[in-house]
Amino acid sequence: MSVQTVDHFFNPSSKDFIHDPIPTLEKLSSEFPISRFDGWNAWLITGHENIINCLLDRRLSTDFNLWEYAPEKKNIRGDGCF
Repeated sequence: MSVQTVDHFFNPSSKDFIHDPIPTLEKLSSEFPISRFDGWNAWLITGHENIINCLLDRRLSTDFNLWEYAPEKKNIRGDGCF
């Protein structure tokens, strides 16, 4: 399976998107329902069923510490322990 990236048209910081996100979101939903946005090192998932399936898939995680590009954990106690 090839990964579809959306960096060529998706820019959530653009004035056009901020002013009117609907056309871009409709394009994501219809043409790129599961895609990669390399600008954020993130996957974009659209559609209720796709989102539910991802949330229920045990191979995926919402735990930030398990993410491939997560920063190292910070030592918040100052003694080498977390």
